Amino acid sequence: MSRTKVNSIREQIAADLAGNAIKYKRKLLREVDALWRRTGGALPFDSAQGDERLEMLAEKVADEFRITGAAKDLFLKEVKSGQQQIAEVWKEYFSGVIGEELALKAGTYEKLVALTKINFKGLQEDQRDLIVDQTRKAIGQGQGFATLRNELRKNGLGAHVAETLANTSMGAFDHAVLQEYAAQVNVTHFKYDGVIHTNTRPFCRERVGKIYTIAELDAMDNGQISPVSIYLGGFNCTHTLSPVIEGLTD
Repeated sequence: MSRTKVNSIREQIAADLAGNAIKYKRKLLREVDALWRRTGGALPFDSAQGDERLEMLAEKVADEFRITGAAKDLFLKEVKSGQQQIAEVWKEYFSGVIGEELALKAGTYEKLVALTKINFKGLQEDQRDLIVDQTRKAIGQGQGFATLRNELRKNGLGAHVAETLANTSMGAFDHAVLQEYAAQVNVTHFKYDGVIHTNTRPFCRERVGKIYTIAELDAMDNGQISPVSIYLGGFNCTHTLSPVIEGLTD
């Protein structure tokens, strides 16, 4: 085989790896997560023992996939960074849960990552902390909108405010989970989807039916709450993001 052909193949492989970097990284992180669950991992990732075990499992995955040198260092850094991120929501998510039930189940990793994105910046601090904490607890206990709304009302929020925040928070969580799974299979584009009503916001009216990346959405300003990728038009927005899959999406 000629040197020109070899170089061409090498360049193509490098381009494929670069273009699918997120996909490969997500798969490797899922391998670490799966090992954590199979070995009965029940310790918060930011605890001393949890951090030690996490590094051991990451090393194991790196060895199995023959990741060495600088690539291995980068992988270990990504694993630690990802788990430090979800450690932020661990306490609230598992509030009231002890013992063996604390072990991660399938889908928990994605839920924890999604919950790190729900922060309600712009709200008054006490209101923001309440909605964020209660959302994490509700999701961790397998509850939904009604439970979250009721808990917010018990904590002093009026009926209308509680309903708006609960509805907005659950919608944002659904969008964040969808995007986490989409990233794992390298889906990068989403259709701004939904029905246009007489009271549809101008922001949504201009975007329904169009296709965007998450970065493009997050560069937008809906005038209410950000990021647009999970809150879309703002409070009580009924629109959604539909993954665009080549060959399968209209």
